[in-house]
Amino acid sequence: MNKETQKTINNRKSESKMNKKGFTLLEILVAVAILGILVGIAIPNYLTWNARYEFKDAARNLSSNLTLSKLNAMSRNAAITLTLQANGTDTEYEMKDAGGISVIPTEIFPADVSVVGGLPVAVTFNAFGQRTSGGGGNQVINLDSVSQTNTRYVITVTVSGKVTITMNNI
Repeated sequence: MNKETQKTINNRKSESKMNKKGFTLLEILVAVAILGILVGIAIPNYLTWNARYEFKDAARNLSSNLTLSKLNAMSRNAAITLTLQANGTDTEYEMKDAGGISVIPTEIFPADVSVVGGLPVAVTFNAFGQRTSGGGGNQVINLDSVSQTNTRYVITVTVSGKVTITMNNI
């Protein structure tokens, strides 16, 4: 074989290598293994974050709906009561006027959120936006979560009707 023939054969070999496109099976397996490891690390973190978010969201929704109860009582010039109660295994709350008519649809807490201190809990606001239930001091609602064992949300309703929410580490 002469030198020109050898060069032509070598050129064809290098051209055929350059024309091959795609991934080898080994490259795909390595990529899938890396992806599996990353997903295995990410899923537990996502589940923890989601549980924390749902707990915080439930507490904020309850606080917002207490404020909405106060505003509804003032705008309707009538008493409005928000009642937290057990319904089977769920904890729910509803807002009703003095005639028993629902003001908002019933809200249900996520399964792992519970009210500390027993149910039912009723918070009533009069036409002036003042809280008329729960005695003379602040009315306190404590929310705990099964998955967030070191966190408690405390919702406080003053006699004047001010609603505050705080997060406590327990």
